[in-house]
Amino acid sequence: MPPIDTMKMMKIVTHLDSLPEVEKTEIIALTDNPLIEIFLCKPIDLIDVLRTLPEVERVEEITDGEDNVTADVAHAESKLMKIQITLSGKSVLDETKERLNSKLSRILSL
Repeated sequence: MPPIDTMKMMKIVTHLDSLPEVEKTEIIALTDNPLIEIFLCKPIDLIDVLRTLPEVERVEEITDGEDNVTADVAHAESKLMKIQITLSGKSVLDETKERLNSKLSRILSL
């Protein structure tokens, strides 16, 4: 997994760990499909939570198949669901370049 994707994954995990409904998270490092296991102590709508994160471009519950990053969610009732997320396409470097280009354009237009 590229370093930028690792940074995004860690931001997602850090956010999830900060939620009172989340007991713990674990990253399972698979080559093409890393997994985030999320163990809940209380029910929560993880799809909505994940959609709010800037590191996440797309979120959907899946029944089978594998692509991108998959979060295995173990609910307090021992119910398991899989949520597939696609990380946002922009890297931190791309976002920084855009910000700097915008500032430079404003300076040059003065």
